[in-house]
Amino acid sequence: ENWKVYFPKLERAEIMLAVLTPAFYTSENCLNEIAAARSHGLTILPLLFELTDDGEAPWSRGAWQAVFEQLESTGDDGALESMKATKKALGRLNSEPSPPGTMLEQSELLDKLLKTVVGILSA
Repeated sequence: ENWKVYFPKLERAEIMLAVLTPAFYTSENCLNEIAAARSHGLTILPLLFELTDDGEAPWSRGAWQAVFEQLESTGDDGALESMKATKKALGRLNSEPSPPGTMLEQSELLDKLLKTVVGILSA
């Protein structure tokens, strides 16, 4: 529950760096954070940091399926549709880098990321 302390800070933020890993795509907390960032109008920059054990993109394995199943079982259709819309919006963004590379393998991308962030904040 400590992660919720960051929600009020979203009001002051302009950018969210989403660190994409297999664990990210199973975490209800991460999904909630992305949904909150979207609702506050933040620019979301998805950064691919880790592939699955068999070298695939982490979103290729039923992203947040357990979260969606839980929401379906509670009958909270509004929350379910909101979370599905968040997943779809994140899916439309291009990760940096594209698979099969990861940020950890391509350190030159950190310079590109820094320029992107500075450009967004300067606008």
